Amino acid sequence: MAKLEEFSGKITNGSVVEGVNWGQIGEAIEGDEGILGIVLSNSCDFENHKIGFVIVAGLVDAQSTFTRTKEFKNLTQKADGKSLSQKQKEKIKDFFENAIYNTKASRYYTVYPAKEMESLLPVLAVDFQMLVSIPLTQIESLEGVAELRTPYREEMMHRFTAYTGRVPVERDAQEDIDNVVKQLAIDIL
Repeated sequence: MAKLEEFSGKITNGSVVEGVNWGQIGEAIEGDEGILGIVLSNSCDFENHKIGFVIVAGLVDAQSTFTRTKEFKNLTQKADGKSLSQKQKEKIKDFFENAIYNTKASRYYTVYPAKEMESLLPVLAVDFQMLVSIPLTQIESLEGVAELRTPYREEMMHRFTAYTGRVPVERDAQEDIDNVVKQLAIDIL
């Protein structure tokens, strides 16, 4: 699980920062006050002075974000007003465990605060669609809050590139997919 630690004092890849001007993004989500960001720009670009702009992704509240997803809503549908079945509860638990362990390449990467920071930060999700570029000359206007350390910052970057590097591929006809599944499953189905 990707744990946020105390800020080391130097803004670099994986640094959680406040004071980001989210511009139109902030306006779309009812103002940008208090929205934290996490630096996505590579550490080596900072170290080798090969950076003119710093890429920052927004950090959103994980609970409210994940419970608004279509997938979560489908999992929590009740049949005829009945309570959730044990199977549904297990699927919901799996849904959150997948989110916590970042097992799927998705729009979000979940981070949570270390024990000593739990009172300061909730469980958060890096939103790979909520991005801004900040001129390096303005980086001093940001305040470091926490940081994601190795190996989690590298994992976050891997998830970011997997999400943004997706290639759209047409889906085959369901009949073709069913035939391949039968071939793979041999005698099970």
